[in-house]
Amino acid sequence: EKYRTEIAEAGKRYVLDNLNESAVGRRYVTRLGEIQAMRTMHYSRGAVQGITPENRAADSGDEITGNVDFPMVGHSNQVSEAFAVEGWVFSAWGIGSVDIHIDAELVDRAHYGILRQDVFEAYPHMENAAKSGFCCQIDISKLSLGKHTLRVSAKSRSGNLRSWEIEFALVKSTRYVEWLKKNDEISLQKWRGLLEARNPISLIIRAAPDFDGALLGQTLGSLAAQIDQKFEIIIVSDGTRHEEIRALVAKAVLSEKTQFERHDFGDWTSRIAHCRGVVVGLLDVGDVLRPWALSVVDDVISANDEVDLLYADEDSISDEGRTKPIFKPAWSPLFLDHHNYIGRPWFAKKDVMRQALTAIASDANYLDEHVLLRELGSLSRLVCHIPSVLVSRAECAIQAGKIENGQIEAALEKGPRGKVFPKVSIIIPTCLGDVDLFARCLSGIMNTTDYPDIEVIIVVNNLKGDRAAAMDYLNKWPFKVIYWDKAFSWSEVNNFGAEQAAGDFFLFMNDDIEPLDEGWLKAMVRTLDARSVGVVGPLLKYPNNTIQHMGMNFVPSGSGVRHLFRFCRGTENDLQWLMNYAREVSAVTGACLLTTRECFTAMQGFDADLPLVCNDTDYCIRARMNGYAVIIQPTAKLIHHEGVSRAGLSEVEDVDKFWAKWGKLLKAGDPFTNPNLDSARDDWVVNPVIQQAYEYRVTHA
Repeated sequence: EKYRTEIAEAGKRYVLDNLNESAVGRRYVTRLGEIQAMRTMHYSRGAVQGITPENRAADSGDEITGNVDFPMVGHSNQVSEAFAVEGWVFSAWGIGSVDIHIDAELVDRAHYGILRQDVFEAYPHMENAAKSGFCCQIDISKLSLGKHTLRVSAKSRSGNLRSWEIEFALVKSTRYVEWLKKNDEISLQKWRGLLEARNPISLIIRAAPDFDGALLGQTLGSLAAQIDQKFEIIIVSDGTRHEEIRALVAKAVLSEKTQFERHDFGDWTSRIAHCRGVVVGLLDVGDVLRPWALSVVDDVISANDEVDLLYADEDSISDEGRTKPIFKPAWSPLFLDHHNYIGRPWFAKKDVMRQALTAIASDANYLDEHVLLRELGSLSRLVCHIPSVLVSRAECAIQAGKIENGQIEAALEKGPRGKVFPKVSIIIPTCLGDVDLFARCLSGIMNTTDYPDIEVIIVVNNLKGDRAAAMDYLNKWPFKVIYWDKAFSWSEVNNFGAEQAAGDFFLFMNDDIEPLDEGWLKAMVRTLDARSVGVVGPLLKYPNNTIQHMGMNFVPSGSGVRHLFRFCRGTENDLQWLMNYAREVSAVTGACLLTTRECFTAMQGFDADLPLVCNDTDYCIRARMNGYAVIIQPTAKLIHHEGVSRAGLSEVEDVDKFWAKWGKLLKAGDPFTNPNLDSARDDWVVNPVIQQAYEYRVTHA
């Protein structure tokens, strides 16, 4: 107890002495700036919203002091999409919870404990002010358009309660409408005056016996409107509605371009050999191509003859117009292994298509399109993603999918590729800053984790307090304990731990990580054992069950990366196709990072020149450049009590070095998101003011 008291007192002194802007450094200040970007209109220069002389006087005893920054109290707030309730609150006893109600119904509990440098500077005498921020992402899918009442209720550990009520109106989002208005006009002007098409394209339309005639008419109409008219159409149907199909083709003035094949609509692959096009594309009834779609395909093939497979973005079309855009990542073969994220439209070279069909050697009459796309990807020299919406679909090809737990468990029991599970060395640096959290981390590994061969290496560094007491505490755990007595360096401490490790795989873990279920490590190991994978990260959640980390993406500002889907719930309907499957990402956090010994040795470990931050991203970048894939595995779930494991150290120098080393790469954009997305947000939404540049994303398959 004496040891824990000393640690707590030392922590208090450390925060007061070191938690200021110059000490915290640019990364935290930048992160704060990003979080507060939407609040800038609400702040007067140099002052934190809600801080008044009355508030300053009210923080004696256990009065709750705070403010809701967004939506704003007393203002007319309009929202049109998922939004974040953000603010700050503290009390002398500490805040136990911040609950969010809408129309008197509890909808969520906010994540509390976000660093708020501005609040700390306004209340330097309050130890809880530094990490007083809260945030809660609101899912609007169940709310009706119109006025609503938001109530934020903060409860202190003493039982005191303070609430704020805010009115807001939910209106229809215009983000995608604005993007379409801008980019459709740009695209039309760009492609309308180009030279005659160079590459003939074959389009196969599959018409089921119960096809909707109106939808087929829309598909044919979109083909008649193509700027590039160097194409042929092959309509595959069972023949029962042959005359109706002919009439629709004639109405679209496409008879001379169309062949009619009387086969089961699933038997379209046998027609590939008869196609006259260099490139073959597959369409369903109801698919509506943009007028410039085939012009773009022709341009890609003409610019690079080695592109064998290409795909583009899509949206849905309904009575409400064009909605639900699906902006896809660039070529992601492991993602495609798990899920058909390519959807529509896609086009492939005819010769490669024939090779793929031969290689599959299955019942071609009922070929799974997903299987075909995987084979096409494996045979292609280059794959191109066109970051533009080229088709509108009556029904999206990408469906929200869920992974069946039974299938996962059965796969996990088999071990990686049927082999015995390899030894994993879990390396955990700690200064014993929070003994309770550290105990939960170790208990989760020892009692919750189901894995047959683990060694745990605790690397003790910068221990504050009685070393003998610390050793007594650590000796209670059946784990290896080593000491790093030099100045703190995340990179060097972890490299030192790896030198002592005997495992085939290394798992680097913060001491504020808590396993949630028994299968998390098996899921990560199986993923790491896949082809060319060198690094795997898990899904990390905050204690309130919102997402903290599901991979990192490059952005052209701040520290150069952001955490994908931060503060999302993981239940957002439009994001299920991304959230439910292992997929490629640019980087994963070092808070829980699994890598092979082979990859770690080849990369010569973490860069010691980046002692505090950006070292995990740097490692992932180097791994990817050396042919290793970096994967996020969402079936592996853990809690990250973010901010406990390190605070108060300046990061400016590390961030500057990182930008000097990788700035060109970061500014080029993230290959595993989409250039049409808003880089200031983490929830995969379109940026309405962005202008498409038609910069094709060509990748070696």
